[in-house]
Amino acid sequence: MKKFLIIRSNQESSWGSCKVISPNLQECYNLLKGTGFEVEYFDIEEKFLKSDALEDGTTIIRLAEKIENYKPTEIVFSDHLPHADDVLKFLSFYIPLAKLPPLVFHVYGDFTYHSHSWWKLGEKLKDHPVKFIVASESQERLFRSFCYDDSTLETFMFPVNGKDYHFNEQERIQIRAENKIIDDELVIMYAGRISLQKNLETLIMEYAELVRTSDRPTRLWLVGGFDDMGAPFQGVIGHDGMMFDKINRMIESLPQKVRATITLWGNQPKTTLRKLKNAADMFMSFSLYHDEDYGMSPAEALACGLPALLTDWGGYSSFVSASGKWTCRLMPVKLTKYGHELTVSRIREFFDQQKAVKSEASTRRKNAEEFMKEFSIVNGAGKLKKILNKEFKAFSGFTINLEYYSKVYWSVRHGYELNIQLTPSDDNFYYQVYKHYISGKET
Repeated sequence: MKKFLIIRSNQESSWGSCKVISPNLQECYNLLKGTGFEVEYFDIEEKFLKSDALEDGTTIIRLAEKIENYKPTEIVFSDHLPHADDVLKFLSFYIPLAKLPPLVFHVYGDFTYHSHSWWKLGEKLKDHPVKFIVASESQERLFRSFCYDDSTLETFMFPVNGKDYHFNEQERIQIRAENKIIDDELVIMYAGRISLQKNLETLIMEYAELVRTSDRPTRLWLVGGFDDMGAPFQGVIGHDGMMFDKINRMIESLPQKVRATITLWGNQPKTTLRKLKNAADMFMSFSLYHDEDYGMSPAEALACGLPALLTDWGGYSSFVSASGKWTCRLMPVKLTKYGHELTVSRIREFFDQQKAVKSEASTRRKNAEEFMKEFSIVNGAGKLKKILNKEFKAFSGFTINLEYYSKVYWSVRHGYELNIQLTPSDDNFYYQVYKHYISGKET
């Protein structure tokens, strides 16, 4: 019998995708109970160091006591925060790392954001049995590039909750009627953060060209809250209202005929978001974000049977069905001397292909069901079980490249300098890291 002690945050993540990923992942672990696995949780505050300073270290003492009494065969870190390095650093005052059982780490997109902490953790973990579980094929390639040995590495794509996201014909009819969408009208949708990191400028400008030349009435729905984080990785520091002003100025610069077809929905609860995805005809996201390890919003759109066009970047490429059981196409991406180069002609090709296909409820339902056979929580639990049953290997450490990356990333994050090595290009350190985010898949 395997006994898992899962260390999780007792707070909801501030990141929208992690608010969904964490509970879905925990549901996978819960389904393993009684199948040769015992599962117990230990809740810890994201900023536990501050609270422990006021409470004489009670959180870590309770964790040490839990480990001593429960005697887990594996310890799992299931959330991106609090970072495992912080937890293990203070736990070592009570239980030396060498006396801990094998460790499992679920790695999120902020692996690069917290690269300094991962580097420090890697120094502690040398020769200890571990499993790093990353979120996509692209993240696996990126993570592997920082390791001496990839035998500790596994890939597990986060599941979608089918209760929250699925195709519903009545919801489609209802929302389209409420918004006065005629039968042959096409709705293109983006959902996620309205952020500089998500490359919405390309979507809006290319959409304007589609509308100008299309023989079908078309709308664009942008669903999500404005995120003023900017792109600090590239030295762009955000400020309050930046993205609201940027997107609205861009839309206002378009002809009135085009402006009238664009709707900003703002943040929506998941029930409304599902209804909007059911009512739409295509999903598009052209993110080139350096932490795009997965992509929960595209996954939820595909779970609603929506055909999707995504950039061949990061986790997005893992949503393509090799056998064509659902419709997900990729926009090719290249890294050039001058930055990212997108094959934007793929947008027109995808649009023309989809407008030629009548949006039948039976087709949408079939696409949704086929996608969920792969990405359901039940199927995710089965995949996770296989990973957890594999033999643990001793970790041989991260390469010096991760230390270098963490230093240049840390300096940019704190506004000290804009390091040319982290500027998107094909002839610098950025390329050595992020070439792994391009799959080159033909779709």
